[in-house]
Amino acid sequence: MRAPRTPGSSAKALVENSLTLMKLIKINLAFVVAASTGIMTTLGLWANDPEGKAADRQHDAQTGAELSAQAAWSTIQKSVKDMETAVTSKNLKAIHPATVEIMPAIKALQAHCRMLAGDVGLRLESSLSALRSAVIEFHHERNEGAQARAEAQLKKVQAAFREVESQHPETLFNSGTH
Repeated sequence: MRAPRTPGSSAKALVENSLTLMKLIKINLAFVVAASTGIMTTLGLWANDPEGKAADRQHDAQTGAELSAQAAWSTIQKSVKDMETAVTSKNLKAIHPATVEIMPAIKALQAHCRMLAGDVGLRLESSLSALRSAVIEFHHERNEGAQARAEAQLKKVQAAFREVESQHPETLFNSGTH
């Protein structure tokens, strides 16, 4: 059985219910603001995430032909040196910029290879594909953070780079054979 109502008790109950409702609305509003802020922060981080952008560039269909062959080759040489420096200095975080920088240069040089006559262009393009694969694997090893594995993968990058270098790309594109 319910307690008898006293005058004003329904007004008091209404005020309490209103306050409770307002608290719930305030809590829900705070949750919505926090959730939307979290989403916006996440989207902001995603938009500025160089790792994600690197992955996009690695698998992107862009040819990279906007770089000259000489500029692309220079970038490849510099990036390999930067990778070597990063591993020897045990600064695995420094691998990331070098692996990101080299990818468009490899694509650009591959695009220029298609303009070379005969097997020369095909051989160089194939060697560049091997270098690209080694760089992608190297980038993933850097993400794992294991120094020994990064050193082992760097050796693969260096071997692939030497194969490209042995074909003298700096002279192929200067000789006017493309």
